Amino acid sequence: MTDSTRTLHTGAPGASRVGALLIAASQVAGGATFVALAAQVSIPLWPVPVTGQTLAVLLTGGMLGVRRGAVAQLLYLAAGVLGAPVFANGESGFAVLASPSAGYLVSFPLAAAAVGAFVGARRFGVLASVMAGNAVIYAVGLSWLAFALARAGLPHGVADVLQGGLFPFVAGDALKLALIVAVLQGRRAWSRRTSRNGQGDTASVP
Repeated sequence: MTDSTRTLHTGAPGASRVGALLIAASQVAGGATFVALAAQVSIPLWPVPVTGQTLAVLLTGGMLGVRRGAVAQLLYLAAGVLGAPVFANGESGFAVLASPSAGYLVSFPLAAAAVGAFVGARRFGVLASVMAGNAVIYAVGLSWLAFALARAGLPHGVADVLQGGLFPFVAGDALKLALIVAVLQGRRAWSRRTSRNGQGDTASVP
């Protein structure tokens, strides 16, 4: 959903405002929970594990929009840093944000915001929008991975970084992107159909 939620104006303005805030809070919490659950679908490779996180991050951004999508990721990261076992393999703590895979985690709010912005603008196709978000994840993730490998005195050339942080994920990314695009396109078609039928009273969908 976009960040501009339309509420039914049948009650007092104050009640409508509270209701909108509750909806926003539940969406953000739900998005963070979705990412936390997807993180547990993991293949523990080194230096970067294969997880379901990117699917959840990109889908959350496309569904919730720029601000709510990004805030959901910030809530997820904050929960993990504060000790909730929400990172891959049930890990938690600030040390995770110093690991070789930390760049991917830090990129999540930016990636969700990017997908939300592109999908919400409607000038871009859904596939292009999701690919833009995925590109953000890799841009930040690979950059940090190169730094982390160099700091540890490990091989950190371009081939080494791509082998550790990109190539193992290509096939899985193709499947994830296909699923995300199918969901977002279906959501967009549903929004258009309900709008034509005069049923678009609830939150608008990009």
